[in-house]
Amino acid sequence: MSIGYSLFSVRSMRKTVTEKRHQLVVEIPSVRLDQYLKDHFKDISRAYLQMMIESQKVTVNDQIGKKGTLLKKGDVVKIASFVHPSDRMVQPADLPSLEVVYESDNYLIIDKPAGLPTHPNDFEDRNCVANHFIGIYPDSIQVGEDPLRPGIVHRLDSDTSGLLILAKSQEAFSYFRQQFNERKIDKTYHALTLGELRFDEYDIQTPLAHHHQNPRKMVAVTSDKVAYRSTIREAQTLVFVKKRFQHTTYIEVKTKTGRMHQVRVHLASIGFPLVGDKLYQDQKQRNKDTFGLRRHFLHASTLKFEDPWRKETVTYQIELPEDLNDCLKIQEAK
Repeated sequence: MSIGYSLFSVRSMRKTVTEKRHQLVVEIPSVRLDQYLKDHFKDISRAYLQMMIESQKVTVNDQIGKKGTLLKKGDVVKIASFVHPSDRMVQPADLPSLEVVYESDNYLIIDKPAGLPTHPNDFEDRNCVANHFIGIYPDSIQVGEDPLRPGIVHRLDSDTSGLLILAKSQEAFSYFRQQFNERKIDKTYHALTLGELRFDEYDIQTPLAHHHQNPRKMVAVTSDKVAYRSTIREAQTLVFVKKRFQHTTYIEVKTKTGRMHQVRVHLASIGFPLVGDKLYQDQKQRNKDTFGLRRHFLHASTLKFEDPWRKETVTYQIELPEDLNDCLKIQEAK
């Protein structure tokens, strides 16, 4: 069931945000640029400030600044126009539409297509699930904990398709967040790996962390020799073989935790990355991946949880989309 919203109503929701420029004169010598900005803008995260530096929006004496630039007394620091994080607000999609599997007064279950991000990384992005959601349900724009993620209870990678929960009310958001935190929501994926898995079942519990250089990538911390940044997080992925093919394996996956890229990283860590997953395949594996899939083979097929409003356990399921189903047929034909 596809639902949309009128273009007139969407345009009426546009929010004007004010961008501000700043010019600062350094009074305290021998301080790094990123630390200086953090001390000055105490209500803005270091990550956001470093992003502005990396985007070349900060100059020191009219030269492009770097986060490690050491400032001297009298240096002039200029920050190009930017929107304060507290002023950011997600904008509606121009023609909002969602494929709804189930709808109640409190939440939606949607079938997210591959290629559609769950939420914007910048308030100017307008083609994400969050943008479509508030375009259709404008009253839910304040739901959640982040102005760029209204209604977003959990996320799927941009190229992962399948079932996603969206909260229409703060009550529903708080309930589902607690359920996820307590690991009471049963999430099942279907995936296709490169290579034939040896065992019928796997319980992968390798902790995960952010890649030390690539912010869009995660690493499995398999030893103390693995480079990483930020905090190491526990992660658990259960794998069940459904069918082995020549050079690939069709599997069912259950995640007990919800880390970024968890399924993809865990499978790659045991030597069986997803078909189509160029980010986590090595060069040899990329050469073997000749199936023509334009995204990784991962589909969120089932959600099961306790619905407190209906006072029953509910299960939602969705079939493989056409591109993944076609790829699977190719394996079966060999």
